[in-house]
Amino acid sequence: MFHRYRCLRIVGPTVLLTAASGLAGCASLGAQFAQKPASNPVPETHPETDQLADAGKSQAILTAVEEFLDRTEKYQSSEAAGLDVRTARDSTALPDSIADRHRPEPGPSYPLPQSTPGLSQTDLAAANAQMELAATPASEPTRPLPVIRRVSVRAPALTGVPAAEADDPKTTNQAVGLITDETSPTVSKFIQQLEVQTTQAKDLDSEWQLRLTQLAHRRDTDAVDISPELSMDTRAILAGLIRLGTELRRLLGDPLATGEEALNRVDELRRHLADRADPIVSSIALCRKVATYGVYDEMPDEDFVAGRTVQTIVYSEVRNLRSDIADNGQYRTLLRTRLEVLTADGKSVWEHEEPEVQDLCRRPRTDFFIAQRMSLPPTLAAGDYVLKVLVEDRLSGKANEATYPFAVISPTTVAAGR
Repeated sequence: MFHRYRCLRIVGPTVLLTAASGLAGCASLGAQFAQKPASNPVPETHPETDQLADAGKSQAILTAVEEFLDRTEKYQSSEAAGLDVRTARDSTALPDSIADRHRPEPGPSYPLPQSTPGLSQTDLAAANAQMELAATPASEPTRPLPVIRRVSVRAPALTGVPAAEADDPKTTNQAVGLITDETSPTVSKFIQQLEVQTTQAKDLDSEWQLRLTQLAHRRDTDAVDISPELSMDTRAILAGLIRLGTELRRLLGDPLATGEEALNRVDELRRHLADRADPIVSSIALCRKVATYGVYDEMPDEDFVAGRTVQTIVYSEVRNLRSDIADNGQYRTLLRTRLEVLTADGKSVWEHEEPEVQDLCRRPRTDFFIAQRMSLPPTLAAGDYVLKVLVEDRLSGKANEATYPFAVISPTTVAAGR
């Protein structure tokens, strides 16, 4: 910029005077338009006077420019000599007559914004708060590029083991069904192996594994085909279990099933199990009257008095009795019973035996009881006694017994109690 001013000074005062005259003429023309005339009179012109005034203004502007250029040269020389730049800068100020024309009016003063606590360096905008750019983070070390390696996922070949052959060859353009438990070649092979094992072993364990496996895979018809090598009662129990399992599976899969058939299968299995168990005399009572199973009138203790004949009914509940089919198609139970009265020291004082007690029913009984009349002789002395009831199942050849304690009181005791 200073070089431009230097060239301007070399051109000469004539060029500067011409430029100043042009500036003065523009200023005069602007002043005339700025004034609002009261009317539109025709202005009077004085050519000599106007030229003298313009020449004076041009001379004043030229003088100011010359003075400004002198100060600029002084500023450059002072800066080159190492003087205070602020002093030289102050010396280059324009005259008040020119600087005042272009100085902006001072505006209101505002306090510098203060920093706001908690303002993050990452906030995009903030009001009345200082802001600065966040420090540039140190560049992270360059990570090495990952190395891709080829890994084989094939299973190693087994030496000495032949490859498995498919049960069915692969076909095209043919219908293919899903492999279920019933049709699975693996299950079929396993069942075949169990069948061979059962035929060779001829024992219960092999038969048990085979039949339950067939039941689990819905081969119910094959499952009840029990081997004749087993005993009759074992075959009956195992077949009853298979039938019960089949019915339970159907019951659990059908919400509308009543379960009646499943209960029949339970009773059937129970009868087969009872055939292997011993008879059990589960309850004994001395009664006046017996109506049916579990319904009777028991005699009070004061009715058993010494010195007289005592009539009573021995009620006995018996379980696990075997039944067979009679000629008339009914279920028959055949028993032998024996009643015996013992003293406290184990001496037998009275006994009675029924060699054959037969019961016929259209259905196998699950609530079997025996009612027998017993007559105690008047020779029994007052004291404690034990009634022994023995029941023998004539069909199974098994027997069992149970005891019932009672007492015979003296007549004087009865009279004193009354």
